[in-house]
Amino acid sequence: MDFALHLRIPGWCERPELKINGKPHHLASIADGFVVIDRKYAPGDVIDLALPMPVAAGHSSDGGIFLERGPLVFSFRPQEEWTSLFMPEFEITSPDFPMWAAATRSRWNFALFLDEKAPLGQQVRVNVTPTTADPWLNPPISLNVSARLVSDWDLVRPQGDNSDWFVTPPLPAAPRHLGPEETITLVPLGSTHLRLTVFPSCSSFRAQEAG
Repeated sequence: MDFALHLRIPGWCERPELKINGKPHHLASIADGFVVIDRKYAPGDVIDLALPMPVAAGHSSDGGIFLERGPLVFSFRPQEEWTSLFMPEFEITSPDFPMWAAATRSRWNFALFLDEKAPLGQQVRVNVTPTTADPWLNPPISLNVSARLVSDWDLVRPQGDNSDWFVTPPLPAAPRHLGPEETITLVPLGSTHLRLTVFPSCSSFRAQEAG
């Protein structure tokens, strides 16, 4: 039987691997996200398409760094503390239907500690666990990466000491005091409420100190 089989190749996959009946098969050029296998097939033929997902690093316009794996972007998820707020100035709230504010009750202000000259795959550990009934709370994929705490990088509080109001701070631009190296866990962005996704990089601090 002859027909053309169209296989989707995601844009994030740089080196797809194809096997037909256990033997490597050369992939033709990818057009519009698809590769076409036009051949004669026999009953029992098996086609295997592997889409490797190495960890990759992206960089933001403000000098930050973030980690991706395949279609997923990963974030640090701090411990959360939820507080109900009744604000009469907002008509959508009432004592029975308050607003909810989420704040972190654990450390969050980390800089990634990576050697940009070394392979990223040797510095980031990929953890794969069985899928649970709630994959959003307990994602089956996570990353372990080295980081250092930036002790004087904190939330911006536009109303002074009012703890109910805070905004995300910009990435620290000047060298800061860094804590010792430790390992933090990142989870897919979709598994978080509060999160730190774009990190400062310890290497940028060292570059500024050297300059």
